Amino acid sequence: MRGRQRVPLALSTLPLCLTLALAEPAKAQISATLGLQSDYRYRGISLSSGHPAATFDLSYDHKSGFYAGGSTIATDDAGQVRSLGFIEYVGYATPRRGGVSWDFGVDNQDLAYYSAGRRIPLRYAEAYVGVVGDVLSAHLHYSPNYLRPGYGSLYAEVDGSVKPAENWRLFAHLGAATPVGDTEGRRQRWDARVGVARQLGPFELQASVVATTPDPPGLTPHNRTALVVGANWFF
Repeated sequence: MRGRQRVPLALSTLPLCLTLALAEPAKAQISATLGLQSDYRYRGISLSSGHPAATFDLSYDHKSGFYAGGSTIATDDAGQVRSLGFIEYVGYATPRRGGVSWDFGVDNQDLAYYSAGRRIPLRYAEAYVGVVGDVLSAHLHYSPNYLRPGYGSLYAEVDGSVKPAENWRLFAHLGAATPVGDTEGRRQRWDARVGVARQLGPFELQASVVATTPDPPGLTPHNRTALVVGANWFF
């Protein structure tokens, strides 16, 4: 994704290492990534209830700055494969000037988590704007209908990545979700991630520590500080 440092995010919507890698100038118009993680975390929250998860990401990057893509996520829950949903996005990144690019777009989150065998949907769309540099990036996301109509939310995030040695990368993420409008029973929530990645040809191994503020009401009990390990295959 041209000029974009996103999360599925983280994933991260997407894994942070994937989003930072795709933020570099694309060498091809279409790219894909197959990932495996010990726990799927979205903005600090475990949607896989602490179980391993697989992700497949496909992105299109045009030289004009236009980009689009999507992700699908699945988890292994007690030997049963369950879909955690999809993420789609489309946006535009301005040409870099002075090492900085502006990033604009919209995305749609059609995710879910499982509780007591029930699938609980987490659906919403949001618009975002951000600035992307060589080391740091920052984005602000706004959703007017976060999880339900009239339930507004802002999410601000800062991501960073440095390469201390060849084929090694250190990365970090800090995010804050703030309720907008009807704030009854809601409060600001923070999440953070810091980790290391090792490139091995088309593969990248990663390990990170993920933390979030106390569990949001109604979500899984696995949303506390945890070590997450994984691998990505870029092709």
